[in-house]
Amino acid sequence: MNSGIYTAYSGLKAQSDALEILSNNLANLNTTAFKEEKAFTTYLDQGTAAMQKDEGLGGTINRSVRVAAAVNPETGSLEATGRDLDIAIEARDSFPS
Repeated sequence: MNSGIYTAYSGLKAQSDALEILSNNLANLNTTAFKEEKAFTTYLDQGTAAMQKDEGLGGTINRSVRVAAAVNPETGSLEATGRDLDIAIEARDSFPS
């Protein structure tokens, strides 16, 4: 079967996964202590071995795309709740020496 179909499918799946991450971020926009995820793509070069063997175009179009997500490490804003037992831990940029 043509490997270009697999490449096209991997691109479609990657876009679908990125849309799912975006919709999760939007759904939890007002959720307390929710940290957004950032989507990024990684390329899996499955055709490297084929290119080294000099198999031509068939080996070079056999590339897949995947989406991975990373949680945003930025500190959110602190809000006073007015309850005595609620605490918040504020992150520091550096540790004392």
